[in-house]
Amino acid sequence: MGLTIHYDLSSKTRSAAKALRLIQAFRQRCLDLPFKEVGDIMDLSGERCSIEKYDKDDPLCWFVIQSGTYVNYVWKRKWDAKKGQSTMRAVKPGKDDHSRYGMNVPALRIIGFSAWPGEGCEESNVGLCLYPATVEVEQYGYKDMVRVGERGWHWQSFCKTQYANDPAAGGLANFLRCHLTVCAMLDAAKELGLQVEVSDEGGYWQKRDVKALGAEVGEWDKLIAGFGGALRDTFGPGIETAMDGRPDAEALEAHVPERTAEAARRFAKMIEAVVPKV
Repeated sequence: MGLTIHYDLSSKTRSAAKALRLIQAFRQRCLDLPFKEVGDIMDLSGERCSIEKYDKDDPLCWFVIQSGTYVNYVWKRKWDAKKGQSTMRAVKPGKDDHSRYGMNVPALRIIGFSAWPGEGCEESNVGLCLYPATVEVEQYGYKDMVRVGERGWHWQSFCKTQYANDPAAGGLANFLRCHLTVCAMLDAAKELGLQVEVSDEGGYWQKRDVKALGAEVGEWDKLIAGFGGALRDTFGPGIETAMDGRPDAEALEAHVPERTAEAARRFAKMIEAVVPKV
């Protein structure tokens, strides 16, 4: 939970050489931005693209997890003219299909790198991936191939900047530097010719209003503090949250808007129904 920037990067090129050149140029642009760290380019293929090959403590684990895509499908009965009988086929779901299935699809090749904005902030993993055209799915004793639908090279990821606002990490000035650096990185991607889609929970990507961004992260701080307080009221003091240890945690919780506090209490009660007190 916390203010996050979500982003999709893509290129219509089919050329692996061009995809590599794009990422090399992208990394160079990131080196010119105020990131604390910019990692080396990673070029992975085959089994190295499968998360099953990595221990959870492996530095590549989270990077490879974020490289995967997801395919949804439903099973429908179709007439097989060759067999002269109906059979179950896996197809992409329509808007009225509710009994959906899904599976994670690892990339065939990953070209990317990790850039760390600063203290308290998540790493912003970026890159381009090539995926198979189809994958095999199996349910009810039936097997079928489902189209993945990702043409060209793609990357979908996110960077949580919320906790860069912790006073111990540098407070608001640090948060603004981290958040604006990630947005500048995505601006650079557009300038290099990548297709970029962004959902910025702080609103900065759309508005380019630094003052509004600062106010928004402050509201998120109160929201998180309010949820933490509601959970402790319900489950006891054993509950730990990301706000623990902040010198302003109590003040934030004391200034939670009543509407937010009520929502937090309802959420805590929902959890209480299925989770025992600690």
